[in-house]
Amino acid sequence: MIRALLLLCLACCTALPAQAQADGRGGAGVPTLTLYMKTFGALEQELSAAQASGDTATLDRLLGPFFELRRPRQETEAREALMAGSRARRGRAAATLSDLSVYEVGAEAVAYFLLREADGQTRSVVDVWTRAGGPAGPWQLRLRFEQPL
Repeated sequence: MIRALLLLCLACCTALPAQAQADGRGGAGVPTLTLYMKTFGALEQELSAAQASGDTATLDRLLGPFFELRRPRQETEAREALMAGSRARRGRAAATLSDLSVYEVGAEAVAYFLLREADGQTRSVVDVWTRAGGPAGPWQLRLRFEQPL
């Protein structure tokens, strides 16, 4: 009797994980829209629109004072150069953001996403956001890594 009960328990335990994976409750998981994804999705879209329109007031608010943009081959662009470039490219269409993932790392947030320009060029982007003025301050972009795909 005990042997039959153990076999029944074993059969149930092995069937449950397979069922969870089949219906989306296990395995790789189900993508969930979190508060961070909403927050940083909106910030990233606002930043993209500001870059496209040359809106230096919004860029000034969103970019931290020591912001750096880093690209392959040790290319680094400082905050002022990015703002000047945005003013020069004013009037272009804003880039489209997709595949956003956001991770909280201590007092920072790390956002990973793909950015597609109107001309079809796509870049892989990793942004590091920090709070300006402490834990209750507004989010500002501290560092961006870009890689063309």
